[in-house]
This record gives sequence, structure tokens and C-alpha cells, in this order.
Amino acid sequence: MKPDSSSGPNRIYNLVSVVMVALTVMALCGFVGFAAFGPKAASAVGGAEPTLFVLGSPTPTLRYPTPQASWTASPSPTITVSPTASRTPVPSETGTPTDTPTATSTLTPSPSSTATNTPVATITPTRSAFDFVLKDGTITYKSYSSTDCGARIAGAVFNKSGAYMTGVNIHITGSGADERLTAGSHTEYGASGYEYFITNVPVVRTYNLQLEYVDGTLASDVITVTTKDACNKTLALVNFQQVQDRQ
Repeated sequence: MKPDSSSGPNRIYNLVSVVMVALTVMALCGFVGFAAFGPKAASAVGGAEPTLFVLGSPTPTLRYPTPQASWTASPSPTITVSPTASRTPVPSETGTPTDTPTATSTLTPSPSSTATNTPVATITPTRSAFDFVLKDGTITYKSYSSTDCGARIAGAVFNKSGAYMTGVNIHITGSGADERLTAGSHTEYGASGYEYFITNVPVVRTYNLQLEYVDGTLASDVITVTTKDACNKTLALVNFQQVQDRQ
């Protein structure tokens, strides 16, 4: 018959148990002996108490594996986050009220000192309808002489330079007259003087005078003359002035 294979471990366990029991008994005996004799013997010998030898309790050896120690979770350190300094917003600048612009006077631009060459228009003079006009635009009344109050129409013809001019005729009409008087026929009024005698006494009458070239071409407009009924105005002077050359 085969020996039981499990008898080996059982024997070792039984042997250990016997040893443990023996050691326990020995420890108890020593404790009892010390309690009974230790203090007295020590005092008899010299007063010093002997040191008690204490056997340690045998630590039983477990047949089974020791369970692994469990890890106790250490408390996670609390991380204190230091507060980050927040940027305090800088207050925005409050718009400063602008000054209300004061109305300024608008300066009138001064004339430019730089002279510009403005083209001058060439003016062509409009040609008069006639070459002669009434000189100074007026008829002069005066006395012929202190002893003669006869009514007359007389005068002279002048060129553009103001000199006496002959070679023209004075056509007189109205109040029964129709005659052509030659310039220069009465030089008492100048080198181109003429005269039309009306009557020996002052009288009021109206006549028309018009200057003509010797060929009959009209040289002036019609000039109307009315004589005066007064001795100091019996002579009506009618002078003609040339304004342009004959064309």
C-alpha cells in the first residue's frame, strides 16, 4: 500500500504545533516561577531584581500565501490655482466735447496781381449814313449887326481837321424857298461861308437845310431851322462838320 502523499505536510504541521505547545508551556512555567521566587530571591541576594527573560510568541507560519497588501489611495493633493490677475479694463476716454466752430468771415479774394492779357476786340466804327453833321449839334442865334435887324440863315462848312472846306452846296427848302447855296460864296462867315437872306425885319419861319456834293449826292441829314422874332436873334448860324471821308 502506497503511503499517502499528503502525510508529509501534515507531519510538518503537527511537528510545528507540538513545538509551539512546548514553547508555550515553557513560557508559562517561567512566568510562574518568576512570580513566585523572582522578587524575593532578588531582594535576598542584593536587592537587584533579576531580568525576566521573555520568550517571544512564536509567529505561526501560514500554509497559504499571504494576501497582497491593498493600496490605500492617498488623497490627491488639492491643487490650489492661484487666481490669475485679471486685467482691469481701462475706462475708455470719454470724448471731449469739441468747441463749436465760430463762424469766420469769408474773405473776399483780392484781385490777382498778375495781369492777364485780355484780347482787345478791334471795334470797327459803324459808318455814318452821311459824311457831315451839324457842328457841335446846335444852332446858334445872334444879332447880325446893331443897325440891321434883317432875318438870315448863314454858316460855314468844316472838314475833319476843323479847317474850312469848299466844294459842297447847301440846299435850303421850306417857307417858299428852294435854293442851293455854294460853300465859300459869303466869306464874311469864313472861307467856306454861305448865307440865305430872308427879310429886313425879324420874322418867325421854318426852313430845312441839307448839305450836298456838287454832283447832287447827299452829304448830310436834313437840319430844321426856325428863325426868331427878335433883333438880337435874327441871325441863325448853321455850321456843318465832316465826320468821315466820302466813299
